Amino acid sequence: MKDGFAEGLQRAGIRFEEGEEGLLIELKRDQIDRYIEIARSHVKPGSWTELVGARFSFVFKDGAIELDSVSADGEILKRLVDLEPKLEGKRSVMEVLSDVSFYRDLLFHADYGRMLNSGEFTGTPGDEAVGKVIAWLEQTGKGKRAVNYRLHDWLISRQRYWGAPIPIVYCEKCGTVPVPEKDLPVLLPEVEFIGKKGLADIPGYAGTTCPVCGGPAKRDTDTMDTFVDSSWYYLRYINPRDKDPPFVKADVDNLLPVDQYVGGVEHAILHLLYSRFITKALHDMGYLSFDEPFERLFTQGMICHTAYRCSEHGWLYPHEVKDGRCPHCGREVETDNFSMSKSKRNVVDPQEIISRYGADT
Repeated sequence: MKDGFAEGLQRAGIRFEEGEEGLLIELKRDQIDRYIEIARSHVKPGSWTELVGARFSFVFKDGAIELDSVSADGEILKRLVDLEPKLEGKRSVMEVLSDVSFYRDLLFHADYGRMLNSGEFTGTPGDEAVGKVIAWLEQTGKGKRAVNYRLHDWLISRQRYWGAPIPIVYCEKCGTVPVPEKDLPVLLPEVEFIGKKGLADIPGYAGTTCPVCGGPAKRDTDTMDTFVDSSWYYLRYINPRDKDPPFVKADVDNLLPVDQYVGGVEHAILHLLYSRFITKALHDMGYLSFDEPFERLFTQGMICHTAYRCSEHGWLYPHEVKDGRCPHCGREVETDNFSMSKSKRNVVDPQEIISRYGADT
């Protein structure tokens, strides 16, 4: 910048400090236009200065260009490359700015900016933009305000053996028929380990009789998501030995809901959410006087452990790896730290702890 720049800033009441790389300038929003005028009158020919933050503006000797559109980005980038050939190859103005460490915190922030490339809305502050665009969409008949929830229906059926069988039979004459309450629960057939096969693969399970007409019928061969069971287990704790009903309303109303739930954060979007579903349904049906299962939730941190992965044999248990190599093929394994997970095998076998310290530790 030409001599007199700092004095010009002082006269305008603009705060600045002298740093190793030049002046560090702080601007209020209403000082931006005045700053650009001062900078333009002091920038040297063949050079430029930029304003980065609430607005992005590049100030050259012959004028300032606002970075507010794709075309402006291209124009600014071309001028920068003409003045500084080493910038050749940069794909955007933001890529140029990101190389300056001082700017990085300003380039990536959570504050609202202004709309770009948006026709009549270009330059609209972000905190006003949503309402104005929605109003325009409604006025032009192109859309309307709506709230979309990421929460969808809970699909509880699984094609697996383990799980509570769905108590429904299908009859050609009577259609879909619930299993009578006196015949509940429907029990899993006792078979040897069948891996990932479901009830449909077990001979003799599906065939049954219709509870209504007594004619031939077929059982539903899907099982329920195991979260259906774990969503209400805390109610069973109150009357664990009662065979009928599963819990007594007066007892659970006296001792529940749970005052404090301590658990892993990974349960927040499945088990805990489903528990709320079940509890609210039971409340609406009159079985409970409360509609929230847990008063307070505390999630403890996740325990991490080194995980080992072979490109050919996948995840390996830590005790299998010797000298950083796969025990099966000798290849060097990849290592990283993850929260303990059965799928990544980076776990501690409980039996190892029990053997060393006892089961009551």
